[in-house]
This record gives sequence, C-alpha cells and structure tokens, in this order.
Amino acid sequence: MNVKGQVLMVAGEPSGDLHAAHVAKALKGICPELKLFGMGGMRMEEAGVELLVEISGVSVVGILEVLYHMKAVLRARRRLLGAIQERKPTLAILVDFPDFNLWLARALKKLGVPILYYIAPQAWAWRRGRVRLMAELVERLAVILPFEQEFFQAGGVAAKYVGHPLLEQISQEGSRQQAMEVLGLDPETQVLGLLPGSRSKEVERILPVMLEAAEILTKRIPGLTTVVALSPALEPEPVRIRAEKIFPGAKLIQGQTHAVLRASTVAAVASGTATLEAALLGAPMVVVYRASWVSYALARALVRVNHVSLVNILAGREVVPELIQRDLTAQRLARELLDLLGDSSRRSLMQEAMAGLAHELGTQRASLNVAGMAAEMLGGKLLGVSLGSGQGEQE
Repeated sequence: MNVKGQVLMVAGEPSGDLHAAHVAKALKGICPELKLFGMGGMRMEEAGVELLVEISGVSVVGILEVLYHMKAVLRARRRLLGAIQERKPTLAILVDFPDFNLWLARALKKLGVPILYYIAPQAWAWRRGRVRLMAELVERLAVILPFEQEFFQAGGVAAKYVGHPLLEQISQEGSRQQAMEVLGLDPETQVLGLLPGSRSKEVERILPVMLEAAEILTKRIPGLTTVVALSPALEPEPVRIRAEKIFPGAKLIQGQTHAVLRASTVAAVASGTATLEAALLGAPMVVVYRASWVSYALARALVRVNHVSLVNILAGREVVPELIQRDLTAQRLARELLDLLGDSSRRSLMQEAMAGLAHELGTQRASLNVAGMAAEMLGGKLLGVSLGSGQGEQE
C-alpha cells in the first residue's frame, strides 16, 4: 500500500518493545514507505523503528520506583514531545505503559495526532477513570483479553479484541525433550524454572527469595536442576554475581525463556506477562511478586480484583497459587513448589485449566490485526485481510 508519512511508536518496557516490534514489522510490510520513530528497545530498533529514546531508563513500575526515575522519565517526555512537534506524525501507536502513554496521549490530542492504543491499561482492575480518559483521547483501542472489548466499549471507547500477542510468539511445536537439549540439560532430571521478572528492581527483590527456596528444595530432592531464565533486557553479569553468592548451583540462561518453561517440571514465575507465557506452554507454576511497600499499599487500596496473575484473573478462580509481598518467603515458596513436585495429578489438573485458557484466547494474529487497524487509520484498506472482524484471516 502506497502510504507515506511518519508514525510515532512508543513502548516503555521489554514486553511492550517486543509486541511493538511485531506490529512495526507487519506495518512496514503493508506500508513500506512509512517512517517509524519513537521510544522503545532493541527489538523495535531491529524492526526498523528509529529510536529517539531507549527504554532502559524509564522501564519501571510502582509509584515509588517511578519517582526514583523521574528525571529520566521527564527527559524522555521532552525528547518525544519535541520530535512530535517537529515531525508532525500522521499517526501515533502507543503500546501499554499507561502512566507515560496517557500523558503523551493528551499532548498528541492537542496537536491533532490520531492515536491507536495497543494493550489497554487494566482499568477493570483499578483506576476505572482511565476508561473515560481513553474515550476522550484515543481513536481506536486494540485490546488483548477477550472480556476487555465489551468492558471498554461500555465506556464509550472504540475497542476491538485483536488476540493476545503471545499467541503468535509462542510456537506450539516442540517438546520438553527438545527444550532440554537446547538448554544442555539431562532429559531425565526434574527441572525447577525461575522467572524473576524483566526489570532490574523486580529481580533484586524477587530472585534472592527464589534462589533461597531452590536451595531448600535441592536439599530435599537430590538431582533437582534449577534454571533461571533471564530476560534479554537485563544486564546478566550483576545477576550472575549475586546468584552465585546465594545459590551457586543455579544455572542462568538468557534469551531462552520459552525453552526453560517447556523444560520445567515446575516453575516460580514473577507476576506479569510471563505467567501467561508459562500457562500457554503448560508449565505448572507458583506465581510470586514483591514490590516496594509504598507501591504495594497504594495498589492494595485501589485494586478491585481478587487475584494478581493473569492466569487466575482469566479463569475467574485460583488455578495457580500466588505468593505476594509478605507471603513470599523462601520457606513458603519451597513448600508450595515441593507440593507441586510431589503431586503429578495436581500438576495435570493445572495444565488442563491452562489449556482451557489458551482455547479461550483463540488463534488471532494480534500484530497483523493492529497493523491493519493502523493502515485503516492512515487512510488505506489492507487488501486480503478481514479488518472488520478482527480475525486477521485471509479471505
């Protein structure tokens, strides 16, 4: 499609960087003459987005954590706002990261730049006033959880379910044995997978507890192999040094999260997108999280859901155990994991429930659907793809 101009793309954390990169590739396939610029990480840059701001300085969660990084956040805002005024983009695609992106959306609205927002803020869980704000600021909203379409539409937002981006990023092919070979592990051994998060502050708070629990388990189960899946966004050496001081028996592997989850007999997973990744790959798990006490207290006062993990929220019940804040201790985590390791029928029931969630999410291709929505907003119609249904299937 012969559409020229510039499109602003903004993501503020590793998962958003990945999802935005897939959209950028799909959009460039439709409109090769477009110039993409904005804020993101390595994956967006590889997909052809000109990065004016790198996410490493702004990728934080929690009220207190944002305050600590406020200088970097304000610097990013100024840089992007200046570029928007200079380049006058035809469209803005804002990906997740709502505290930053909703501020940016206000500025874009004043400048007359239409907005496609991808991955909605979880207003169904807390801060419901954001629904009204989204209705005022964004032209289109691409949501990734099935129930979100009706929720946002009821608030006057032009929302559309496009599928979950993990569905196109996780291959359903491959076996545990293949994953073990990729990781260089004995196929006969039991594996404990540890996923401590994608942000450095998360890892600082969560990984030590995970490693202490792993050490406890190793004493109870000789031959248990512990593998830590490190996000590509993390600097590995500081994590490696710290891990060796706590539990030198752990094996650290970066950039192989899906292989680690496939190989894991059980896993401890930091709350976030990784819990849904683990569910789609059928990894029995315990979900954990620990934030600063200020951030936790504020969130607890505002959050309106009974669970923190996406797996339990989507299921509407506890499918996987959750250990949050003061409940997250090495002893308690070791006990939960030991119970899972010793109960194959419980693991099977958990995997059945996870398979049901995968079926509920469907088979849509989120990045293609979002790129199609962007193409429509840019004034064109993507030939051969059903944009109205949101299915992304070839006609």
